[in-house]
Amino acid sequence: TADSLAAGEGFINHNNSVYQLWPPLYPIMLAIPKALFGIKPIYSGWVINGIAAVATILLGGILFRNYIESKHTIWLVVGLFVTFFSPSIFNISINIVSDLFFLCLVLLFLGLLRYYIQKQDRKSLIAITVIVGLAVLQRYIGVVLIATGVISILYSYRQNLNKSLSEITIFSLSALPLSIWMIRNYIVTKTFFGSNRSSSWNNWLINISDTGKKLAHWFLPYSILNEIWLVIIICILIASFFFLFRHRLPSLYKHLTKPTNLPLLIFLIIYFVMINYAIQPNEHKQIYDDRLILPLYIPLWILIALIIDFLVLSNSNEKKTKLVSFLILSLLLIWAISPINTMRKWVQLTFKHQGIPTYNIYNVPMFRNSTLTKFTKEFDIAPDIPLYSNYHGALYIYTQKKSTSPPNKYHELDYYRGSWPSSLPAYLIWYEPNQRNDIFYPDALEELAEFTPIYSSIDGNVFLITQKP
Repeated sequence: TADSLAAGEGFINHNNSVYQLWPPLYPIMLAIPKALFGIKPIYSGWVINGIAAVATILLGGILFRNYIESKHTIWLVVGLFVTFFSPSIFNISINIVSDLFFLCLVLLFLGLLRYYIQKQDRKSLIAITVIVGLAVLQRYIGVVLIATGVISILYSYRQNLNKSLSEITIFSLSALPLSIWMIRNYIVTKTFFGSNRSSSWNNWLINISDTGKKLAHWFLPYSILNEIWLVIIICILIASFFFLFRHRLPSLYKHLTKPTNLPLLIFLIIYFVMINYAIQPNEHKQIYDDRLILPLYIPLWILIALIIDFLVLSNSNEKKTKLVSFLILSLLLIWAISPINTMRKWVQLTFKHQGIPTYNIYNVPMFRNSTLTKFTKEFDIAPDIPLYSNYHGALYIYTQKKSTSPPNKYHELDYYRGSWPSSLPAYLIWYEPNQRNDIFYPDALEELAEFTPIYSSIDGNVFLITQKP
């Protein structure tokens, strides 16, 4: 899409379909360096992700320090530590995906919204309006930031209705960019979000269960979560902690619902509800793929820190503060064993398999150094001949050849008889190792047409597809 934009062709995908399922900010960001300096999107994507990774770590530490009013140094350490040693953040940092930039926008929003509520100045209001305007152009789920901002402003100015309406009017401009994009979508596809997806309320419990497991894994390894008796012991310890400080729980509630802290709670609740409504149960089922819920990661850690700081450290003397800080640091080091080990395994697997081709991840040696890629790049294919590939995104990135995916298993194979390929002859570029289980393999597709291998290597095959004799 970025290449098409840079070439002046508009929002067109690599398979010649109209770009419609996502907002336009990320392809625009990748297209600008291509149009101005000829830099390929894959390289500008690396740069953007690198900058976003550093910004995320710094923002994580800053948010911890700003939200925790006691300003104990331990919370700055915790913020930097849990951000830097997060396998989830590490995963999207080493791949070209747009999630990390969206996460940066979320963290900036939460930090500036708190500053705005404290200072109540117009400059910070304009800043969060711009940030939210960018966020909704990066992810549709960015509308959660609009809802969070509106509720927080209303609550902050609850004693002055006219003032709150005036501020919300300015903030509502953040919805303008998304509104324009939705109108464009409706003109092009007759749908506001580019897809007529059925509601997933009926599957809400399935989504919540799946999300809950991934949230819990941020704090505990699956080896512990899979042992019921260990989970029960941990729940008892957490309940005992709150029982020990039960006399301070009413004050804790008032502390968490202060105008400066409330945005964090509002964001966590609304995002959790909306993301579980928006996704389908069959999406991102892999235990390592938690990128859709990742914007909850740092805010959830901050909420835990707010609770511990208020109940344990807020009225502590210097000696007790040092003791509690040492205990927190010790627990943090123990916690880090699992994520560091996960990151280590991920790196080992990446080198062993020359990259792991999962969802939307093509910046790996498996494709860059593939002999199949080299052959296909040099292979002359007429533009009117249909081209198919099990990794059509990677094929376009490295060869600039547009292709589509082979028939998927959402239908029986007979469903495609007489309609696939769209015309003959055609070609199938099949990468190995293949980790896609949602499509039919070449041996199954041979029932629909004649397959003649014209290139074979350890990296994959090129098949000429013709009519059966």
